[in-house]
Amino acid sequence: MFKKIFLSLACIISFLWITSAVQISIDPVFSDTRFEPADKLHAGCIDTTTVSLKTAKDNINSLRFIISYEPEKIQILDIKAASGYKDILDTTIEYDKIVVTLLDANIPNSATTKLFSLSFKSNENITGSILSIHKPSYVMTKSSTKIPVFVDQKLSFAAVPECEPDTIPPTITLMKPKDTTTPLALDSYFIFDIKDIGKGVSKQSLRVHFNGKTYSGADPVFSWQDNYLAFLPNEWIPIGTAVNLTITIGDLQSYGWANTTKKTFTFTTATGISFEHTFTPSMFRNVLGKMDAIYATQKECELLSWLIISSNFTDTSILDLSKKIWCSINNVATLQKEEPTKPKSLLFISVFTLTGWVLFFITFLLKIHYLVSYRKHKKKAKSLQSS
Repeated sequence: MFKKIFLSLACIISFLWITSAVQISIDPVFSDTRFEPADKLHAGCIDTTTVSLKTAKDNINSLRFIISYEPEKIQILDIKAASGYKDILDTTIEYDKIVVTLLDANIPNSATTKLFSLSFKSNENITGSILSIHKPSYVMTKSSTKIPVFVDQKLSFAAVPECEPDTIPPTITLMKPKDTTTPLALDSYFIFDIKDIGKGVSKQSLRVHFNGKTYSGADPVFSWQDNYLAFLPNEWIPIGTAVNLTITIGDLQSYGWANTTKKTFTFTTATGISFEHTFTPSMFRNVLGKMDAIYATQKECELLSWLIISSNFTDTSILDLSKKIWCSINNVATLQKEEPTKPKSLLFISVFTLTGWVLFFITFLLKIHYLVSYRKHKKKAKSLQSS
């Protein structure tokens, strides 16, 4: 009697020792921590679990798993073998179970080895489900010992705003200048190519820090055309120094917060007064604040040349500036040789002066018309009274 009890206990202890030598785990793969909840699978979405094995006694030569699942709650989409087992793992998906067979595996002991992963989609209202590896599942050791294995894994789910959030930030490419080595002129501006392959760029999130100032997306210094952004600083670029431009922008991802890109470009600025573009007359008038004083006609350019010579300007930058307002003053050298005479256009009439004369003439005509009409009606009134 005692002998039978002893043998039974010995069998149970041996079984427990053998089975404890092999550990099977089913581990849910949770989302990025930014997409809460990060400790549960996302209901209605595609989720993943990994199946791993650890043995403490002997290498595993082969295995066969029967994995049960609840088909009314989850739909198995794919089974992917881990690296090293792709050619020897065989899988079959049935209505409520999965059969996995692995032959000639030579799985080492004393280490946790990832075998394969399960991808599945759950229904939107799910809160929990179970995956089970059960009888007659087993592993076969290299010494031909067959060890039964079993494990139950409860899966918890939670509803989320979206299943496939945008996780890729926008890209920023400098288009103008073409590189950061060319010195910047005083009136330089910048063009960037900004793209987002996900939900698109958030223009309101735009920030540019340049030359000690920070500009936001609503500032008029920015101009968008498709995915191209032009940044036109509203202050002159400093001369002969190094300047940094830092641009930051995010996308339209709201769940889990937006993806943001930040890039810094370092430029050197030109030495001396250097302009990238021609100074137009209107720009020059704006700078001087005299909208009615300077015109870019040939006569007025000649007058400007005469003024430069007669005032004994020796700074060549003044001559360069006259070229910036599209004045052709190639005859300056000739004028310098001759005795300067006052051009005929010196007493020129501006647009406002002409307008004033026209209004004065119209007013004068109206006044004469009024006086003639007044005398005519006065004479007629007197003749009526005498009659």
